Amino acid sequence: MSEAGNWSGVERGAAARVLLHELVTLLERLIKEDEPSHIDLRSMELGLDDRALLQQTLGEGEITAEVENFGHVLVRESGYAGIWWVTHTDDSGQVISEFIEVSYCPEVLIAEVETVADGYNALRAHLFEMGMSHRNG
Repeated sequence: MSEAGNWSGVERGAAARVLLHELVTLLERLIKEDEPSHIDLRSMELGLDDRALLQQTLGEGEITAEVENFGHVLVRESGYAGIWWVTHTDDSGQVISEFIEVSYCPEVLIAEVETVADGYNALRAHLFEMGMSHRNG
């Protein structure tokens, strides 16, 4: 392995090109079989050239979201609908995990049924309290 993280004798950015072709396959699977998937970037040996090619090719879309749940999660839509770059960092800003997710909506942004039910109950209680204070005021 060279200093840039590329294999000897392998063209720079070759791993990124393989990943980009895999993303086409994963998008097709999402469309045809409604099956989301992800690629764990931290489990791969990507060189600087690979990362640069991935970022350049995928680009950035219109959506960016930050989630504070079990650390900090940054979700960035790529320039291609259905492809998301998801980065988890700890409190010190160190990357713990990094994925390219292929889905209609990244998993980290989907509220769980229990969380929605808690929100429903909290809003109803708040509105009840507002109604009570409004009547008494």
